[in-house]
Amino acid sequence: MEREMKIRGLLMDPTTNSPIVLLKDLDTDAMLPIWVGPFEANAIASEIEKIAPQRPMTHDLLRNIIAQMGGII
Repeated sequence: MEREMKIRGLLMDPTTNSPIVLLKDLDTDAMLPIWVGPFEANAIASEIEKIAPQRPMTHDLLRNIIAQMGGII
């Protein structure tokens, strides 16, 4: 079963000092924490705050190449 979720927040796990992305189900009050690495957390935080990187990130380049070749992600 697929569920649509939105990012509810980005926080730090006090036990492991690891970043956590907190997702919230749009239809219910269910939350899903996902532990991520510091680089991924930084990229997510930049996107949330609408901070444009100085140069394209690898996944952005790959998405653009796939789109220009007619692919859909």
